[in-house]
Amino acid sequence: LISSVQRNPPINVIQMRQQNFFNFKELLTKLFIHKKVNTNGEAVGWNKIRWMKYVPENYDLTKKTRRSTELLNNNILQPLSSKPLPLSNEKLKDLQSLLPYINEASRPFYNNLIQNIGHNFSSSSEGDTE
Repeated sequence: LISSVQRNPPINVIQMRQQNFFNFKELLTKLFIHKKVNTNGEAVGWNKIRWMKYVPENYDLTKKTRRSTELLNNNILQPLSSKPLPLSNEKLKDLQSLLPYINEASRPFYNNLIQNIGHNFSSSSEGDTE
């Protein structure tokens, strides 16, 4: 839907898969320290930072000490979730209302999503009432 918007410059839409979402919270609590000053000794305004960039191909996990450089534990980022997140009835209805605006190539995916999740959602709520 967004990629079909006529705009100059065009909107660059990157389709994400579930395995592209990582749990950074666990990594930050175990490995990294929340710095209060940057390398120039200036205060870091964390509340003013709008975005941070994570580049999986370019990282350095070495810790420099006075005597040597040691490799920190190479924690591989864990996926945020192992299964698809549930969608509420409201979101399913919104998706259904947007179907006419979704391009033909993507429409089967959304139809399948609405049918499968809608079926699972209604059958699980029926089981709760018995």
